Amino acid sequence: MSSAQRTLTVALWFLVVISLLGVLAMQRWASRRERGDSHMIVLNPDQPTTLPADEREPLNIPAPSFSFTDQNGQPFDASMLKGKVWTFCLFFSECQGICPAMRQKFEAVQSVTDDPNVSFVLLSVDPERDNPAKLAKYAAASKADPKRSHLLTGDLEETHRVARAFLIPFDLPVNHSAKIMLVDQGGIVRSFYTGTDDDEMKRLAKDIRTLLNESK
Repeated sequence: MSSAQRTLTVALWFLVVISLLGVLAMQRWASRRERGDSHMIVLNPDQPTTLPADEREPLNIPAPSFSFTDQNGQPFDASMLKGKVWTFCLFFSECQGICPAMRQKFEAVQSVTDDPNVSFVLLSVDPERDNPAKLAKYAAASKADPKRSHLLTGDLEETHRVARAFLIPFDLPVNHSAKIMLVDQGGIVRSFYTGTDDDEMKRLAKDIRTLLNESK
């Protein structure tokens, strides 16, 4: 076999291997999509990849599926919020930046309604230190409604995935978003708010009541 023939043979085998790997990858993707793998996000082509500049512009994007552990050490996943109006935001218990201001204003939002069909989901971006026991202490100090507030912690990679799906990715625990997302009863993110702004929190409280009235 000449040098040119050997080169051609190697190139052909290389193409065959690459093709087989591509087929296997597509089969794996299809399999995960069929069984609704929680790590799989199928984005609508029209879905934005960043938040709009105007916070009053509606989002209407699907909230991602997720599975974490709550402050009581119990499993908590997105399916438990089905049929509820809920909010989502990022935080971590040792935050000395935006979190204290968000926490104070968030307490006021929770007091607007005691409707059991409203839930508040807070996901820690520092899961290495924020174990359930620590989150339970944080929840108590925050006067969080124990029945409606879910402080979550879990795998860091999964945390990044969920944050990205909500269009609020983070780099480091100290560099996380102050945005609060509002999700309707059908699992659609309707709007977002700045958690350190009084007027935005009033708008959030008003929009929560509006969503509750829509279901009546």
